[in-house]
Amino acid sequence: MPDQKVSDHQADKPMVHTGGQVFADGSVLELIQGPNRKVNLLSWDGKSAKTAGQFVRADIYLSR
Repeated sequence: MPDQKVSDHQADKPMVHTGGQVFADGSVLELIQGPNRKVNLLSWDGKSAKTAGQFVRADIYLSR
């Protein structure tokens, strides 16, 4: 899956705040509540999951 965690906004990519999204390839990005009640994004590709505050997918910077 072409997701990549990032720690800082990447100025060359548009930022999209999201509460979740289903992509054409069937992968999913959704909001979750993590430890200490912190809100994060969960990325699921059908085989593995990753959590982070933001992800880059294709040319879009996705943030909670």
